[in-house]
Amino acid sequence: SEKKSQKFVAKIATVSEIEILKLLKARGFPVPNLYYTLKSNKNKILLIEEFMRGKELYGFKEEEPWLRTIKELAKIHCNFINLNDTELKQIEEIADTFAYNKKLGKVVDVVKTQKSWEGFAIFAFKRMKNAKKTLVHGDMFPTNIIVDRENVSFIDWANSCIFAYSMDIGRITSIIDSTMFKPMCPCPQKVIEEYYNEIKDALEINYEDYLKDVHAAQFIELIWHYHPSAANIYSNTVKQKIDEIVSLYF
Repeated sequence: SEKKSQKFVAKIATVSEIEILKLLKARGFPVPNLYYTLKSNKNKILLIEEFMRGKELYGFKEEEPWLRTIKELAKIHCNFINLNDTELKQIEEIADTFAYNKKLGKVVDVVKTQKSWEGFAIFAFKRMKNAKKTLVHGDMFPTNIIVDRENVSFIDWANSCIFAYSMDIGRITSIIDSTMFKPMCPCPQKVIEEYYNEIKDALEINYEDYLKDVHAAQFIELIWHYHPSAANIYSNTVKQKIDEIVSLYF
């Protein structure tokens, strides 16, 4: 058969992203190979990395690629749960928590104007604080996942950090499609269940408590990305979804 030509991707990255990619690659996880780096200013780096062949998960409407993806994500999360203090410190030193601190700060600001969400916001923050921590991708958007017949690859780790395990699963199951005004994921409940089946032994929590963590993460992600405003086309859809989550508990 004809050999496929090698393709590369050039992007601006940070030291943090590059170190996380090296760590994941060393542990055998499906991330791009790194070929060349050129340091620029302000901690930015020109990165030449492998072009991952396949199709963005966003383009799949059938369930199988989504379920296969979530199994691979669970493997990564399981690998980094229950790290010893030395391993945890090493990863925290290279990972950047700025994005999540900013995200949580915005949730606080939004809830000040949406009093009906205040009680759940307190609940969600408590769930995040007490949840088991792992290395999360931080931007588990379907365009950052490349799927082909054999492999699932995760790209763009710029927002990765040690955080509550549920943030990635919360994001991928709550992202709203701008054309259909419903979750991009065609089978969010199945994805949530599949992830739990893969990671429940590492989490050591029951399904009910796991769902609380997922709902807390969905709440935070929806506010961060699509908080209703006059200029936001997702306004009614997102507010309705957030209200549905809140109504389960308050």
